[in-house]
Amino acid sequence: MAGPQDTLVPEEEPASGIPPRPLPAGLIAVAHLGRGGMAEIIGVRDRSGRPLALKRLHRGLEHHPRVLAAFQNEVAVLSTLAHPNIPHVEARGVERDGQVWFTMPWLRAWPLSRQLPAHGGEPRSLMEAWKLTAIVASAARALGSAHAWSATKSWSPGTRPPPRDQLSGAPGWMAPEQALPGSKPITPATDVWALGCLLHAILLGRPPHGFADPLRCVSEAAEARPVGDPPSGMLRWQRGLWRLMAPALHPDPKLRYPTAAALADVVERWRLRTARSVEAEDADPIVPTDPFGFLPNPPRRGP
Repeated sequence: MAGPQDTLVPEEEPASGIPPRPLPAGLIAVAHLGRGGMAEIIGVRDRSGRPLALKRLHRGLEHHPRVLAAFQNEVAVLSTLAHPNIPHVEARGVERDGQVWFTMPWLRAWPLSRQLPAHGGEPRSLMEAWKLTAIVASAARALGSAHAWSATKSWSPGTRPPPRDQLSGAPGWMAPEQALPGSKPITPATDVWALGCLLHAILLGRPPHGFADPLRCVSEAAEARPVGDPPSGMLRWQRGLWRLMAPALHPDPKLRYPTAAALADVVERWRLRTARSVEAEDADPIVPTDPFGFLPNPPRRGP
């Protein structure tokens, strides 16, 4: 899945900003959408004018067997998964120059960095938190589906630890097992940690190790400790959200929620319990976090 390090923006950068490299036949470049450590994402249109997102390896990485295998595995998994919160693969291929790519529907939305603006460590309002936890629940359901699918296959994401020299992931969002390559396998519990980071960012405006220095982020993640009790001064609903977040951020993968689906259940129950409080919250103006109207409003319970 795309991580927080992959910046996807709804505004279209000029097509001239796309690195000069031929696109697969029949695709026209529209915008440069994002760039990560392994690949870039370009907004394109096909011959029918349909908007698609093209993901392709950075030039030269197709010659690295480990990277190529990881990219091809991503395509294979996404081509098989069927879940409403997981976009499907439209097409894939390899060009004469070795370019490896695939396309998916181009989903217009704000990036995570805009949904979770920094709040200087101050908790956001209940209304904002209530809406943003819908993202966590939806992502957890999608991950739970993907994990269940992988359990039925001959391979598993946690069959062996990653090589000791391979550090992967966004520094501020890394689980301890990612910050210490080779120490423990990368398993579905690593995704549970990432979901816990989302809850932390909803509460405090940043992931648990969201420092400006990437090396400090990795160092803090490697030495992570249980988050403990909620900070003093938190409101009741904030303490409740903190307590359901805490197991997801346990340094020991075996002590986190057993599955992403289990975390989704807990978050959805919290949202149901707090829905009435959301309705009653003082209607002070808040900065819109959902300009496209993707997130649901609290359920109405009648007049």
